[in-house]
Amino acid sequence: GVIFSIKTFLFETRIANFSMKSKTTPKTPAPKNKVKSPAKRSTYVLDTCVLISDPQAYKSFRQSDVVIPITVLDELDKLKMGAAEVSRNARLCIRYLDELCAKGELHIGIDLENGINLRVDTSATPNSLGSDAKMDNKILTCAMNLGQMVPAKNVILVSKDINLRIRGRSYGLKVQ
Repeated sequence: GVIFSIKTFLFETRIANFSMKSKTTPKTPAPKNKVKSPAKRSTYVLDTCVLISDPQAYKSFRQSDVVIPITVLDELDKLKMGAAEVSRNARLCIRYLDELCAKGELHIGIDLENGINLRVDTSATPNSLGSDAKMDNKILTCAMNLGQMVPAKNVILVSKDINLRIRGRSYGLKVQ
């Protein structure tokens, strides 16, 4: 996925730079912690199952905006009871997000390490995708609204739910 693409890009860039440089061209080091401009940053919208499999998955998207729809928090709340790994991971994710609240306002966005900005989308817009009772419809609507608000932005829906990914692609979303 993303890591493979980055490694391939870096490899191809090194080869292109090596073959294009002359012996008299001084080598200038690239900045190490360069933050992408807001227009070039990607926005990742996380589904519940991503956070259930890794309660800190939001830390995996360097130099990006990460959005957790409020619906995901509702689903985590429903899943937190019990002794199963799913319940344990739901509780962990909720605790991690609660700890982040000490750093700022989640509905506005909190800057994390590696250029990550994490926020919870609390917009309550009606969806045209089906029943509001189905949480996946709300998550799809959140991703689609983000893409329409800033069309130049690269909005990607991240889910382990195959059907949700298929539905996202059907509506023209980028999915992972």
